[in-house]
Amino acid sequence: YAAVAGQVAAEGGTTLELRRVLAAKVYARTSEYDGAIAEHLMSAFGDDSAESSDEMPDELLVQASLSQTLRYGENPHQRAGLYGKFDEYFEQLHGKALSYNNILDATAAANLICEFLEDPPTLAILKHTNPCGMGQGANLMEAWAKAFATDNQAPFGGIIAVNQPLDGECAAAISEIFSEVIIAPEFTDEALGILQKKKNLRLLKVLQNPFTAVAWDVRNTGAESFLVQERDIK
Repeated sequence: YAAVAGQVAAEGGTTLELRRVLAAKVYARTSEYDGAIAEHLMSAFGDDSAESSDEMPDELLVQASLSQTLRYGENPHQRAGLYGKFDEYFEQLHGKALSYNNILDATAAANLICEFLEDPPTLAILKHTNPCGMGQGANLMEAWAKAFATDNQAPFGGIIAVNQPLDGECAAAISEIFSEVIIAPEFTDEALGILQKKKNLRLLKVLQNPFTAVAWDVRNTGAESFLVQERDIK
């Protein structure tokens, strides 16, 4: 509005350049609305035969708004941003802003640990999206001891995820090594008191299960192409 009002006041009208910029923004916004309507109608009234057969959807529709501009991507020279509803699934309780690599690792860890929500106390350690230690026990301290014993070098600088509220005893043990991110459904006050002393550690609370949020895995192959497969939730 300010740009239009300024040009009208100064020149008695708007320039072609400004109208082109605004037209692009308008069509971007209306296409977002149309995409949301199409997604709702397809889920509510569309042909569901593809879900019960080997057929794939005819079209891939991806609509997501910019949630956060990241400092950089996988490497410092790459621009990056986070799109979609990440904040509806995770709440950051402590630490610096998540990096591009942190988000990749954290979502991989959360997806893994959410497969064990109904299991006994479980703890997973990931590095570069790959599990490098995992354990179960009567409590999280036992699970941590087993996971750490799997490889007592790889956990340094890794991502740790648990399937139950993180307690003070386990938090104290974890705090003895450097971790990038710790993910839990809850953190006790004692655990927060211990972990929040580490300024470079990020704490993420899982608000809802991200693993079953979408039905499809999508990968950009380059060449203006995407690979799509059903998410493996069985």
